[in-house]
Amino acid sequence: INERIRKSPEGKQWVRKALERDNFTCQDCGKRGGNLNVDHIKPFALHPELRFDLSNARTLCVPCHRAYDDSIAKMWKTRKANKKLELTN
Repeated sequence: INERIRKSPEGKQWVRKALERDNFTCQDCGKRGGNLNVDHIKPFALHPELRFDLSNARTLCVPCHRAYDDSIAKMWKTRKANKKLELTN
């Protein structure tokens, strides 16, 4: 379902408008052009009301997007580990 939403005409338009707004430039490192992703600032799955809101979009190059996703995954793992510790103490 998520893939169908992302590939919908509305999803494609959201990506195009975000890339144009950001001048095809990574909003983290400043690299212009190349392989760019449009990222949801507030997660796609958790904020369906913001899925196609341009204020919830940012352009990132692939390395910056990957680094961001890795940091989020690490944060969630830490939270889960802390909750497990709380439950056992």
